[in-house]
Amino acid sequence: MLKYCNEIATYIALALFIASLAMPTFGVHEDAENSWGMGWVNLTVGIFSRNPTWWANPFIIASWFYLFKKNRISIALSIVACLLALSLLWVTELMISTSGETANIKTYLVGYWFWLCSIVISLIGSILLIPQSKKYPEVDYRSYNER
Repeated sequence: MLKYCNEIATYIALALFIASLAMPTFGVHEDAENSWGMGWVNLTVGIFSRNPTWWANPFIIASWFYLFKKNRISIALSIVACLLALSLLWVTELMISTSGETANIKTYLVGYWFWLCSIVISLIGSILLIPQSKKYPEVDYRSYNER
């Protein structure tokens, strides 16, 4: 049962992550219409922004690779990704161009929340897999009923 919950959580997390790439992530002006940073732009050029929040991406992707092989590593990577993703809530200013221009974050838009939810759901899915990683002997309860 937990295996299926974990797989469902992983598929939901992947779907949210992919969906977040097509959405605006934060607004640098008062009106939400004038947003900056579509998810795919942040993913591809975010490494140049010198913001540690971007590093949540490689950590969560690595977590997905380790999920069914080394679950404890996956949990650790998911925790680091979650903390890095949450750290954007305390950032007030981001670099928005390669020339070093910065802007104040006025609002967090749906792309950021989808991205954050994908990471949190990945963490929950990794934790749900813990009981399966323990090997317990199979018990045949039919032998007890035949007595």
